[in-house]
Amino acid sequence: MTKAGRIAGSKLLTLSVCVFLLSGCSPDGQGSATGSLQGELAELQASVKRIETKLDSLGGSSAADSQALLERAGAEFEAGNDDAGYTFLAAALVSSPASPKALDMLEARARRAVEEMTWEDAASRVSLYGQAIRTAMSEGGSVEETDALLIRERRFLDLSDKLGESPIVQAPASSASLAKRVAELEGAAQKGGSEIDLRGLVIRAERLQDQAIEAMLEAEGEEFVRLVAETETLLAHLRGQLEVHTASRLQEDADRKTREVLGEVGSLLDEVARVRKEKESGKQGAKTWQVLGSQLVEAELLLGGVNPLSSATMRRESQEMENRLGRESVAVRASQQSAYNDWAVTQIRVAILEFKAGKGLADDDEVKFMAALSKTLGPIEPQHLHPAVSILYGEIYQKLISELDEDQKLTVTEEIERADKKSLLSF
Repeated sequence: MTKAGRIAGSKLLTLSVCVFLLSGCSPDGQGSATGSLQGELAELQASVKRIETKLDSLGGSSAADSQALLERAGAEFEAGNDDAGYTFLAAALVSSPASPKALDMLEARARRAVEEMTWEDAASRVSLYGQAIRTAMSEGGSVEETDALLIRERRFLDLSDKLGESPIVQAPASSASLAKRVAELEGAAQKGGSEIDLRGLVIRAERLQDQAIEAMLEAEGEEFVRLVAETETLLAHLRGQLEVHTASRLQEDADRKTREVLGEVGSLLDEVARVRKEKESGKQGAKTWQVLGSQLVEAELLLGGVNPLSSATMRRESQEMENRLGRESVAVRASQQSAYNDWAVTQIRVAILEFKAGKGLADDDEVKFMAALSKTLGPIEPQHLHPAVSILYGEIYQKLISELDEDQKLTVTEEIERADKKSLLSF
């Protein structure tokens, strides 16, 4: 944002902040500015001029502007000048909308207001904090920054709930002032807004209803009965909108996390497919079939954590990724078994060679031959063999042991059965 843009934005935001604060200080919503609005606005405009002069004198980066303004805001707050403090704080947010320090300062002021001020004054400060969060979110940012703002938004909603539980410290309002404020809220409700906006409207509407009920019990006028009914209808409308926004936010959060999961799973499957093809082509690498299997298990666990609140589109993409995982698992299993069978054929070939080398001599060393037979065929697990290899294994086994006597056949068979079998996971 250019300096001219920050100054223009500062003027608008500062005026809106200060007017908002002034409008929330009395039961009828007109605040302390009633009867002297021109003088108050003149003071606000003078404050804006002072901010423009301050921005002009700062120069440098947006971070430098924001830091200087925050220091000034803190000094004003410590001196008890809340309006001036908020003025400079608003300017700091214009300079750097997502400044954690500025948002922390707003949150601290809002929490203090909830504890120490009247409901109207506290509500204005809590609402201002929510507006600042919404502005920061609209600026965009990294995943980490967005996550931090979402956490901050949840703290704002908790603060709003706490504000909603605080007592009303003000005198009962007149039917005219209540009717005016109900009409204003109805107009705002028709315009809609973000979840933060709607949460603020719900809190204000609940307060209006409490005031209308209190006034109805004291004055027992029909106009108050009507106002209570109107606020009930208004609240039902606002809460319905809020539920839609809340569901939408939850779905957006779920979709964002699902996209992250699908990205991780996709990367895992890409890596598994790449290594599998390398191994199929005969290239040796650091990763074994067992490592690829563990990566497939990791991908399956990640997909199992996909949030069911995700949108239909994300659920469909999750299903497609699950199908891809299934296909890759089958491919890895097939390649792994193929590698196992290649090794088994080599073992059978070695057994045949040793048999041929030991036969035909004047004095066959049958003990040595039996040991070689157990060593070559013993590690093979027949259940992992393809049909053709399984038949070959059986035929060669029968042919080789047929050269032995009955006791030797039993001995070598027992040794082969007791031998440690090489598993698929060892590849």
